[in-house]
Amino acid sequence: MSSKTISLKRLVSQCVDLAERAGHHIRTVSGKLETSGSLQMHDKGLGTGVFDPQTIADRQAQRCIVENLRAVYGMDLHVVGEEGELGVEEEGEDIVIREPMEDLLDGEWSEASDLHLPISELCVWVDPLDGTREFTEQRYEYVSTLIGISRQNRPVAGVISEPYPQPGRILWGCCQAPSNQPAPGVHVYGSPDWSRPARDPPSRCLAILSRSRAGGVVEEALERLSEPGTGEGPPLSQQDTVSAPLITGRCQAGGAGHKVARVVDGAADLWLFPRPGTSRWDTCAAEAMLEASGGALRNMYGEQICYDPDGAMGNTEGVLAAASPSIVSAAVRVCSTLDLARNAHGGPLTRQWLEEALQLRSGSLAAFAVEPYSDPDGRGTSSFRLILRYARDVLVDEELGPLSVCLSRSSAEAQFFECAERLSVLSSVKLPKIFYNEVSQADPESSVLLMEDFPHLLPLSSLADLKMAVSTLARFHAASFAKVSMIEGLKGLEKPVAVQSVQTLEELGEAWKVSERKELASRLLAHQSLFDALPIGLEKTCIIHGDARTENISINRKTSEVILRNFQHWTVGCPATDLAYFLCSAPEAESWDELLNVYWSSFTASQDHPDQMSAEDFRSFVRVSCFQCALFASDRLGLDSQWKALEKFLQSLLEEVETA
Repeated sequence: MSSKTISLKRLVSQCVDLAERAGHHIRTVSGKLETSGSLQMHDKGLGTGVFDPQTIADRQAQRCIVENLRAVYGMDLHVVGEEGELGVEEEGEDIVIREPMEDLLDGEWSEASDLHLPISELCVWVDPLDGTREFTEQRYEYVSTLIGISRQNRPVAGVISEPYPQPGRILWGCCQAPSNQPAPGVHVYGSPDWSRPARDPPSRCLAILSRSRAGGVVEEALERLSEPGTGEGPPLSQQDTVSAPLITGRCQAGGAGHKVARVVDGAADLWLFPRPGTSRWDTCAAEAMLEASGGALRNMYGEQICYDPDGAMGNTEGVLAAASPSIVSAAVRVCSTLDLARNAHGGPLTRQWLEEALQLRSGSLAAFAVEPYSDPDGRGTSSFRLILRYARDVLVDEELGPLSVCLSRSSAEAQFFECAERLSVLSSVKLPKIFYNEVSQADPESSVLLMEDFPHLLPLSSLADLKMAVSTLARFHAASFAKVSMIEGLKGLEKPVAVQSVQTLEELGEAWKVSERKELASRLLAHQSLFDALPIGLEKTCIIHGDARTENISINRKTSEVILRNFQHWTVGCPATDLAYFLCSAPEAESWDELLNVYWSSFTASQDHPDQMSAEDFRSFVRVSCFQCALFASDRLGLDSQWKALEKFLQSLLEEVETA
């Protein structure tokens, strides 16, 4: 690895000069097009079904940039060109090698603000002719040359050249400088008086969209971001009043470079492209320039793009480029949930659909927002919270509907709630109220469930809480225990909990991420034979939660009710399986017997035929189920943060077996 350092100002100066020269090559080719009619065009997308043209202009412009950079900096400087490695053109102008004038950018970039960086940390990303399709269609206003510079995978400087109309225009910028100096910012080459205009009005958000790819998810995002409540600022759940839409206007254009240049120069405020279709060389220059001018560029999930020259080239998670980070944040809130926030027919959620599903008067919803659950082990990726805001007249004239609901795309959960009301009545257990439930047998991904949300529940935090929880779990199990007609009717819908067997100490250590606990692992594995001696006839005796960990069981402090949530893994099985999951996720080694006794008392008092299972059989099954949780499902129990308590708990179970 080279230890050579180079001037960032000198490198950017050369990129500005090369972008201008590349523009000359591009205009020369387009001028000859009128007489020869040939662009020497190739299709880079052969075999993909997508026409991806490359012309002699692309190749000439890239050779001009890459060959000059290598002549000055050698192979020590990593250069990634969109057109790959090119040979010498049979036609076209000769490539002249020269260095730019040393004072090229002196008017805007002082020597004190320059950085001297290790050349091994830098990479130059080159798109010599962005908008090739538009170039072949002679839509020259959408053509640009993009040169981005990254340092350790993050953008630091960029150049965007627009060669038409002649003589063209070059935007350049840099977002890094020594700690005691301001960054150079964004400039127009040759126009020292130019400055990026402020948004006018400040609430304006003009979205610029792809001319050829503005349908599908792009159009869905545009429609949602044109809804009230999506504007800049805090999420809807933190607002007292409904904010304006984020997007206040729209326009279409071609070429990724042209669109992002309009955000950089202030003509537009948001480039909205939440889908694959761009690459690192399309965005590196723009991201550095936006950061230098107070803007931001992220993917549709709000994550930074990694400019690793040895990594992936495609921006598969889309691009959101905006005049301010707050615009990006507002766009991310919508775009990051577009794939799951859909109605039962697969279309995007709308206020009209929600009003119908919740049986609200037409026009009563003023706005809604989709928010992921904040707890890290919450409802899962298939569920979101919908925040609802009502029109002013509803607040005065009608009874208010729910302020928030849970939207679940889990087909298993939707199936479970087909029988949930009966279970709730039989068990006196609080289950979420269902507002809308559409189960699709043909397409499980089309299932949609809107249910009561519990935004203010508190987790279990004491032994008293645990006792309340296991008592509730017992009543829930007892409601369907040995009720053959109910169970038989659900067997076609059951979704067993997936379990992966662990057979060796090495596998167990890797699953636990605690390889030094071999003594405990050896003792557990030694008793795998117990699994062949389970009580007969208890394997599928009732409906179980399937994932009864403590984060899925909460207490409403206002009503002292225990709430069972998240039935995405429900199945027909033995109640001991649920209890084992619960005990292993919140182990209380000293109180295990006490919790089991509370459960058994509540279970036998609630079900009709207590003689169908003895206390000893049940205790044996719970013990074995706990071993199974530890051995086979350790990745689902969060063991890293609970090891001391869990280890003590498992050792107490082993002592029961070994002293029997």
